[in-house]
Amino acid sequence: MNGANEDYRIARSVDPKRGDDYFKKGINATDNLSKIEFFTKCLEIDPKYNSAYFQRALAKHAIGDKSGALTDLGKLLELDPTDWVAKNWYNAILNER
Repeated sequence: MNGANEDYRIARSVDPKRGDDYFKKGINATDNLSKIEFFTKCLEIDPKYNSAYFQRALAKHAIGDKSGALTDLGKLLELDPTDWVAKNWYNAILNER
C-alpha cells in the first residue's frame, strides 16, 4: 500500500493542465492501475499523445485487459499508422491464446 500512497502524493503535485506531467507520473508509477489512471489523465488533456496510448496499452495488457490494450493500440495506429512497434504489439496481443 505504500506505493499507492506515493502515487497519490505524486498525483497531487501534477499541473492539471499539462498532459506531459501526467505522462511522466505514469511512467514513474509503481503499479499498473496507477499507470492507467495517469495515462488516462494525460490523454484527457492531449488526446493525440501517442506515447500515452502505448504505455496505457502495456499497463492494460499487464493486468489482463487484452481488449483495452488492443483499443489503445488501435487508436495509436489511427494517429500514426507507421508505428511498427505498436503494430507488432497489436498483432502479438491479438494472436495470444
